[in-house]
Amino acid sequence: MSPRVLDRALIYGSAILLAVWVLIPFYIIAVSAFTPQARIFDFPKPLLPTAFSTDTMQFFVEARGVVPSVINSLLVALATIAFGLTLGTPAGYALARFHFRGREAFQVIVLATKMFPIAILSIPLAIASIYGMNFKWMPELELPYGYPTVMAFMFGICGYMFYRFRRAGWL
Repeated sequence: MSPRVLDRALIYGSAILLAVWVLIPFYIIAVSAFTPQARIFDFPKPLLPTAFSTDTMQFFVEARGVVPSVINSLLVALATIAFGLTLGTPAGYALARFHFRGREAFQVIVLATKMFPIAILSIPLAIASIYGMNFKWMPELELPYGYPTVMAFMFGICGYMFYRFRRAGWL
C-alpha cells in the first residue's frame, strides 16, 4: 500500500470516527425520545431500541410552552442566519477579491470561529449525552471529588486540543 493511500485512509477513517463521535448524542436523544415513558429512566440505556413508543414525544409536545418555544427558537435561528449572511457575504467577497495587510490572519480567525467551538464542545457534549439529564444516576456525584475530577478531565481534554491546534498553527 502506498503512503498516499495510507494517508488518505487515515484521514477518512479519522473523519468518520469524529463524525460518529459527534453524532452519538443525537442518536441517544432520538432513542430516548421514542422510548416508552415507563422505561425512560432505565439505566444503562440500551444502544438499540427495544420498544418503540411516541408517548414521550407526545408528552413533550403537549407540555405547556413547548410549541411557542420552538417557534421562538426558529425565529431567532432565521434572524441569526439572515444577519450572518448580511455581514458574511460582503466580508467573504472582500477576503476573496482584495489583498490587504492582515488578510491571512483574518482568514485564520474566521476559520477558527467556524471549526474551533464544535471541536472543543464535542467532548463535553459526548459526556453529557452519556449521562443525559438524569442526575439520579451520575456516578461522580457519589464520590467526594467525583464532579471536580470529571470537570478537570473535560477541561484537560479541551486544553490539550487547544494546545495541539495552536502548535499545528491552526490558531
